[in-house]
Amino acid sequence: MEVNFPTDTDGFLSQECPSCEQQFKVIFGQGSEEPISYCPYCGYNGEDCWYTQPQLEHIQSVVFSTVLAPELKKLDRQVKGMSKGFLKIDMKSNLPTPSVVPIDTDDLFEIFHFPCCGETVKAARGDNLFCIICGTEINMTASDSKKSLPEPQRRR
Repeated sequence: MEVNFPTDTDGFLSQECPSCEQQFKVIFGQGSEEPISYCPYCGYNGEDCWYTQPQLEHIQSVVFSTVLAPELKKLDRQVKGMSKGFLKIDMKSNLPTPSVVPIDTDDLFEIFHFPCCGETVKAARGDNLFCIICGTEINMTASDSKKSLPEPQRRR
């Protein structure tokens, strides 16, 4: 099952560290082909754990409504079919609908580039940040890792 989320206007998707709970943004499909493995703020190491709370809630609601809800409906029909004579079996379930997809908004994060793995992130300002791929700690004040997005070309 695939669940998609919209990005901000620059193509970045919000992520959140399960350890320090700070958010950062990444662009998937650019830079390294390796998965995100480190928090840029605290260096926490993990895989497939970077969803924000609204993203997790949406994933859970989609899974529930597309996988679990049909099975509960099928079980309800089976239980009603077994209910005969003196034995009455009734099953009630409140089936929520999928939540609205969380929208990724633009914010005041700065853009940083990690030359070690070719990854670009949006993050809150920090003197040192960890590469989200290899975990290398980089002093952002002493390197040229701060990056700005190219200005859109104007038509004449």
